[in-house]
Amino acid sequence: MAELMELKQMKIRQEDLLHLKDQVFQTGQNLEEKQTILDEVRAERKVLHSELDRYIAMVKQVQKDLELATQAETQLTKERDQLSQYLTQLRDHDFKVLKEEVDQLRSKKGLRPLPSLEQEQEEFMGRYLEERRGQWRQDGIIQDSASSSSHQPSSIGAAAAGSSSSSSATAAGTNSRSSHTPSSSSTTAGGPSTSRSRDRDTTESSRSNKMHQSSSSSSTHSRSHGNNNSSSKSKHESSSRHNSRSSSRRQSSRSRSNSPPTTSSSSRDERSKKRSRY
Repeated sequence: MAELMELKQMKIRQEDLLHLKDQVFQTGQNLEEKQTILDEVRAERKVLHSELDRYIAMVKQVQKDLELATQAETQLTKERDQLSQYLTQLRDHDFKVLKEEVDQLRSKKGLRPLPSLEQEQEEFMGRYLEERRGQWRQDGIIQDSASSSSHQPSSIGAAAAGSSSSSSATAAGTNSRSSHTPSSSSTTAGGPSTSRSRDRDTTESSRSNKMHQSSSSSSTHSRSHGNNNSSSKSKHESSSRHNSRSSSRRQSSRSRSNSPPTTSSSSRDERSKKRSRY
């Protein structure tokens, strides 16, 4: 019995020992975790201290810069006031008195007085602004207003040129018609030679009209390039071309209609001569 009691007691003690061993292991792990966290916190604290020192140095540098800017502001303000006083003295006293004296001497010699400072300043500002506008035009920042305004008179001139060319073409067509109307009557009485000469005249006149129309159309195209009235000019040119074509067709039809009577009249003359011989 005593041995059994001892064995039971030993078993209990072993269980307690195992439980304590587990606690030791668990406590050691917790200790390691706490030590790791403590090391991380200490490292973060060092980083924060270094960042604080850096910010403190930056604030000190900003403070120094602010003090320097304040000193520079006071110095520049003093120099500005001194220059302003000196400029007032030069402009209102020295320059004004000397300019009046020079203007009096120039007036005695019959010369005009010199321009004032305000006029020279306005001229200088005008030249400066004009140079700036030219630079902006070269850089493409602004567009030239003179080019947009010049489109209107150029379009008007091109329209006038187109109307003058069309009127000259119509006048040439009417002249060719009036010159060819008596030739038709002469061909009926003059024979085939007159009809050939008339045909040559008609072809030459039609060629001259076509050349004149082509030159006028090319001139109108070159003048109306870039304008907004290109559609009206193309319509006008097409109508003038249509008129020239219709006039040439009419002239060719007239020459064709007039050519058979000439041959018939010549054949009749030959027949009458043969009959008279017989």
